[in-house]
Amino acid sequence: MPQNCALLKSNDVKDRLNGIIFFRRVLAVDKTPPIDLIIELDCVIPALIQCLYERDAEKLQVEATWCLTNISCGESHQITHLLKHNIVDALLTVVLNTNHKGVREQAIWAMNNLSADERVCQIIGGDMAILSCLLFQVGVECFPMTSTSNASFMSPENRDFIQFGYKQRAMNDNPPLSTMRHVTFICGNLVKSKCISNLSFISCILHALADLIHSPDEEIILDICQTIAVLCTQFGDNVINLILEQGILSRLVELLDILSFQELALVAICGILRSPQSFHRKLVFHKFSSSVVSLKGNSDSSNGNNGSKRSLIMWCGHILSKTSNQLIVRDVVAGLLAIVELQSIVYSRELFSMEFYMLFEKLCKENKYEIRIEIG
Repeated sequence: MPQNCALLKSNDVKDRLNGIIFFRRVLAVDKTPPIDLIIELDCVIPALIQCLYERDAEKLQVEATWCLTNISCGESHQITHLLKHNIVDALLTVVLNTNHKGVREQAIWAMNNLSADERVCQIIGGDMAILSCLLFQVGVECFPMTSTSNASFMSPENRDFIQFGYKQRAMNDNPPLSTMRHVTFICGNLVKSKCISNLSFISCILHALADLIHSPDEEIILDICQTIAVLCTQFGDNVINLILEQGILSRLVELLDILSFQELALVAICGILRSPQSFHRKLVFHKFSSSVVSLKGNSDSSNGNNGSKRSLIMWCGHILSKTSNQLIVRDVVAGLLAIVELQSIVYSRELFSMEFYMLFEKLCKENKYEIRIEIG
């Protein structure tokens, strides 16, 4: 270890590269990488961070970013050490300035890992310049020319780079799937950490998610469904307006036809149904009446709003009858109650279990909703 620490302090690029490769291999252990040991060697983290600012040494940047990606998977006290060395600023400098796709992707991966920490979410969620830099990796443009944190990655030189060269380059590139995943997960972490409340920030995030939800990637779609549900719960009708404006509801309805997405897509739809604005619920009913959404060969779309309400209740009952996830149960039941609040519902028992009917009837009585049961 001491010998490789000495290599990191060398003026020779090859020596430094060999030193960083050594520590990258040490950190690549599958189980319990020795992150604390690396941190205790005071020379390592500063040397890795310094490499990120060296634009003309791509091999150093690749290895250093790889090391920092592994360290950023660590525990809270380990992330604290990275934050002391301005890790967010360093990684974003790489994202903005490198022409090496592998380095840029590794830096975004590290940012994704870091965003699992609430303190990092507070940094990102408090500065539109940081959020803009990340969202632009998937083609979303919302560029401020100043940073509220006075971070060096938004120096005048970098602002010019964003406005001209970087923008041109990025818009000609299709983001790799891994970048799409990382940006999706960062947005999800920001929302779930409750570190973002500015509607302008949320609007930019929804703009990105509205595109990403059409990805063929299952992980991306599932995470977005969860994020949409959380946004509806946290912010209510103001954010639901933005969700509807972005056309996300149409995609959520489409996802009900794909088995692996049914539960979380319905949870997100139920989030919209819980809006205090009856107009929002009517838009959901309209979307169901104008879309072909079938369940077990049954479709009520031809019956207008009443049929769409029945179709929604059928979907809720279907999901409740097969899930054991109590969070999903809670959110879907809340959606059900939002539906029956509008008027009494006539439906058939033939599709659902007795347990579902008992639960639904109990909830309706508790909330003084009128309910009639037609036995099929």
